[in-house]
Amino acid sequence: LTLGDTLDASISRVFDQANAGTSVVVRNAASIASDDGRQRGPIDASLAETVRRVPGVAAVAPEVHGTAQVVGADGDALGGQGAPTQAHSWIADPQLNPYRVTTGRAPARPGEVVVDRTVATDGKLHVGDTVTVRTPDPVRLRLVGLVSFGADPDMGGSIYIGLAHRQAQELFAPAGKVTELRVRGDGTRSDAELKAAVDRALPRSAQAVTGAELSAEQQADVQGAFANFLKAFLLAFAGVAVVVATFSIANTFAIVSAQRSRESALLRAI
Repeated sequence: LTLGDTLDASISRVFDQANAGTSVVVRNAASIASDDGRQRGPIDASLAETVRRVPGVAAVAPEVHGTAQVVGADGDALGGQGAPTQAHSWIADPQLNPYRVTTGRAPARPGEVVVDRTVATDGKLHVGDTVTVRTPDPVRLRLVGLVSFGADPDMGGSIYIGLAHRQAQELFAPAGKVTELRVRGDGTRSDAELKAAVDRALPRSAQAVTGAELSAEQQADVQGAFANFLKAFLLAFAGVAVVVATFSIANTFAIVSAQRSRESALLRAI
């Protein structure tokens, strides 16, 4: 139970940090549940201009992401052991992007990529190397930088692949579409008020949620897919341990009682 609560707190901290600078997220209103969480379709990239005109909006960053894998220097794909492996379009706004470049620079054009420091260490990759990214088709890219998740080398074990926006859109989204819009407020409205204002400007096919609401959803998805299973798994072992301990204690007392009975009988005979 202690381990489970610690894991919940760690997951919550990671997602809160990831969405700390985001006031509102605009995404597709339709979704389906899957083993990897709730999946949503893309939205029109033109909605970015609509959202920018909403009073209280300071910045809007279109984001595109999809599933990808980095191939290490030895030819083996990195990740795939439970941690998510996704490629994202690089967001230039430092308040909307929780990742920071620690070595090199951010991707500025197609053909360039950045990865988190853990991936670079595990794959023996260095800035300036040409790396293969499976999307699933292999794409050869030049590694121009290494990033960290704030002060941490990665986001809780997940793999980060940062691409130039145009390349991410070509790989993971239809023409004129993006995965979501990240919105930063100017401070004149609360996140809830800004969400309501943005929602009124959107078509029915799109919806707005606050950064805090998105963090809660992501935390619930991870807990449902992994954390709750781990808790149940560990509690099952705890139950087995209790049963075995009960049996062992009862058996030990039975043996001790039998021995003492024989000793008492001997003493009575003497």
